[in-house]
Amino acid sequence: EPRVMVEDFESGRARWRDAGSGWKKTEVEIVDGGVGGRKAARITFSGKGEGEAWSDLTWPVEKWPEGATHVVLWVRAAKACRILVKANLGPTHEDLEMWATAVEVTAEWREIAVAVADLKERIWAHRQSPAIEPGRIIGIGFVELDFPVAFEIDRIGIDRR
Repeated sequence: EPRVMVEDFESGRARWRDAGSGWKKTEVEIVDGGVGGRKAARITFSGKGEGEAWSDLTWPVEKWPEGATHVVLWVRAAKACRILVKANLGPTHEDLEMWATAVEVTAEWREIAVAVADLKERIWAHRQSPAIEPGRIIGIGFVELDFPVAFEIDRIGIDRR
């Protein structure tokens, strides 16, 4: 188990913030069959169209723990795919930055531990920090690389490894 559990989806509710735009569609459904037979979240990025569009799904983080180094989660997909695991930094819109790294998702449940130091791809920013600043993380989320894509996640946490 991670040191700080952000969400395990056992409540059956989801507090995602979807900031996508254009013709892309984001769906989140709480499903059975998570890690250990519990609940999980199925995330689907879909849609069809042309022109600029993006998907951006974020789970809020109240306060990044002092000394924490990793985002930890369990993930699987019916069809292998690639996604970006990202961190949103804030606290205000004017300070907003999104840093990410690519992750391969396979058909079997597996735990992925993403080092904050590996979030090196700035995918969007108002502020231009030279590198990610963990103390400013206000959300953990996902962006699709393969499209359309569906995957399940469970037990999102924050840890020191």
